[in-house]
Amino acid sequence: MYPKLHCHHTTPRITVASPRRQHHRKKSETEKQRSADLNIPLTHPHLRLQPHHCHHCDGGRSKRKKEEREKKKKKKRKWRSRLTIVTAATIAAATITAATIATATITSATIAAATITAMLRSRRKMEEKLKEEIKKKLMEEKSKEEIEQELGNWRRTGDGEKKKGKDGVEEILRRRRRRQKEEEEKELGIKEEEEEKEVGGGRQVLIREKKKEISGIGN
Repeated sequence: MYPKLHCHHTTPRITVASPRRQHHRKKSETEKQRSADLNIPLTHPHLRLQPHHCHHCDGGRSKRKKEEREKKKKKKRKWRSRLTIVTAATIAAATITAATIATATITSATIAAATITAMLRSRRKMEEKLKEEIKKKLMEEKSKEEIEQELGNWRRTGDGEKKKGKDGVEEILRRRRRRQKEEEEKELGIKEEEEEKEVGGGRQVLIREKKKEISGIGN
């Protein structure tokens, strides 16, 4: 019964007027023509047909505008989300690079400190070595001077000649070394005797004697 209008709403806007007003109101020619075109019977007094579009519709224009607005909003949202992702990624990359740079600087600083400390240690060692060498040289010089002072009337060699100067000093130094060697040999004499005895073949007796001496049972 109702006409299909060119509106996005399903039903047309039809107002119900009071029967008294409807009876007294004269229908215009245009209304009659429209009703004839739409093939709607105007016998019923309570029905009055409005224009083709609804009261809250303007030919679908507002709907189209609304859709366009929504599309724009969606686009904005997409771009915002992309921007946020990009910014987050850039911030993360920047933080990572900063952290790597910081670690690199720290490692380089530690390496530099280690190298400096090693250099200082080596320098100290070198200084200590030099000091020791200087001390040794000074001691040697002192001993030479003392020897030269002692050497005044020193007699040596089979010819009965007097040795003086450098040769005499060297001879005295040789003597001192020989004395030191003899003392060391005296200290290590037990070992030499032991070795001689071992070669002789009395090894078992020697071991027994040693054991007795260690335990305190021996002669």
